[in-house]
Amino acid sequence: MAQAEAQKLRRRRRALRFSGDTAATVVAGYARQLSHPAYENLVRSESLLRRLVPVLIVVFLIIAAAARWITLNQESAQIRQAVDSEMHFIAELIHEKLQRLDANPSDIDYHNQLQNVLADAVPSKYLSKQRQIILSNGNGTIVATLPVSDQLAEKSLSDVFGNGANLATFGQQETERIVTRQDTNALVIISHKLSSEIAGAITLLQPEQETFAQWRRTVSLNVTLFVGTSSILLVILYAYFSQSARAREADTIYSEVQDRVDTALMRGGCGLWDWDLTSGQFYWSKSMFELLNMPPRDVIIGFNEVSDLVHKDDVDLYDLACRVMENGLTHVEEIFRMRRTDNTYIWLRLKVEISGLGTRKPRLVGIAEDITEQRLQEYAAKKKDMRLHDAIENLPEAFVLWDDKKQLVMCNSKYQELHRLNPGSIYPG
Repeated sequence: MAQAEAQKLRRRRRALRFSGDTAATVVAGYARQLSHPAYENLVRSESLLRRLVPVLIVVFLIIAAAARWITLNQESAQIRQAVDSEMHFIAELIHEKLQRLDANPSDIDYHNQLQNVLADAVPSKYLSKQRQIILSNGNGTIVATLPVSDQLAEKSLSDVFGNGANLATFGQQETERIVTRQDTNALVIISHKLSSEIAGAITLLQPEQETFAQWRRTVSLNVTLFVGTSSILLVILYAYFSQSARAREADTIYSEVQDRVDTALMRGGCGLWDWDLTSGQFYWSKSMFELLNMPPRDVIIGFNEVSDLVHKDDVDLYDLACRVMENGLTHVEEIFRMRRTDNTYIWLRLKVEISGLGTRKPRLVGIAEDITEQRLQEYAAKKKDMRLHDAIENLPEAFVLWDDKKQLVMCNSKYQELHRLNPGSIYPG
């Protein structure tokens, strides 16, 4: 007998338990009664989001890095182009001034005249970022500089630039080169060869480090921002997965607790009731469906469906709801019958307490206990009492029964007639 009961209980528990995959993608059990539809949609899409979010973050970081790298390269090219254009413009300006100069290399103040031409031709704003303008003769000897530099005076270009000794022989057009000096400082050099006899070439140089100093600071700032953004996104991603793992663990714990509660209710012959008095909708635990021999459903039940199952001679659910709302009852206890799927009736004792009284959604929450066996026992005992009473009443002699405290338990009418007792004055005790 015990083994049969245990097997029956295990079958019921298997009927109440959801599979792991289903529990992970839907809101199950009593939580569905309290959850919002948007939350249910989020739970359904959670599996997809766990796979999609890391990919989207990585793709975003790659696109952001590529976009910034392309932009920085374009800015570098624009800076180089602007510097080249400016230095070519300066070379043309000096060339024009030199063509107007009426001087002879044999003059005593020849070098001073060239120095004055450079000073008059080039405004001071074009001499920023350590830019140097050098004027050399046909032999590559420096004859004038701007700003004035005594260290470069009378030196040859090959002594100054090392492998840039052939700057003066580039040809008739302007030529640009990036030259590394012996002290390893890279220079952007523009050389403009002259056709006049006054000077051989105009050479403009500017350290590359100074040229791209602002650009390098921009690169450093962008790298810092990218690293910071990536770190923040990684922290957010970690927090998302941590929260997701915690939510899954909470769902697992809830499922286990729900399963244990359903098992306890089922073993005790009880079912959970949650009645929304505003909408008339019911939520039943799976044990309640088991009591009525109905297949478990994890959905909301309508008022009409429940009302049709209740025996009309016992209670009217609509009148019960009206009494609760009109009289302000805090708890209700009712005994009534409900129809099973095989058209037999079971007796239930409903014990509910009102929740949310005075709010927009008052509810009756409690349990319905199966008391069918108790009612049958009471009926059988009552029937036996009636038979015993009829047997005692039909005795030809007077009969009386006293308890150990000499208090009356029962007597027949012949005893009352014998002692001339009023039937209204005789009662047990």
